[in-house]
Amino acid sequence: MRYLLLIFPVIFLLNGCATLVSWPVQKMTVHAYPEDSIVKIDGVHCDSHCTRRLGRWPTHTITAEKEGCKPCYFATTKYMNPWVLGNILIGGVIGVAIDLASGGAVMIG
Repeated sequence: MRYLLLIFPVIFLLNGCATLVSWPVQKMTVHAYPEDSIVKIDGVHCDSHCTRRLGRWPTHTITAEKEGCKPCYFATTKYMNPWVLGNILIGGVIGVAIDLASGGAVMIG
């Protein structure tokens, strides 16, 4: 009985595993060469080497431009956060639902 009382708090704490480990935002670092390129992430200007916190659910656009060069356009891609597997195995439906609702189930690249 004592062990059963210890198992329930552990299962409760493991729900939303990807959310607890990853948070709903992710840092994205952009390095553009040449150094004086104009870089924009979602239309917001940043240096040629910058780091921004981006939400996991929306698709983000990254633009790099320099006079005399062809502009580059990129869109972020989404993939499943491996921590979601912990919820599928241990946390169950509640944990997966928490990860999906918070954005922790998705990683951007």
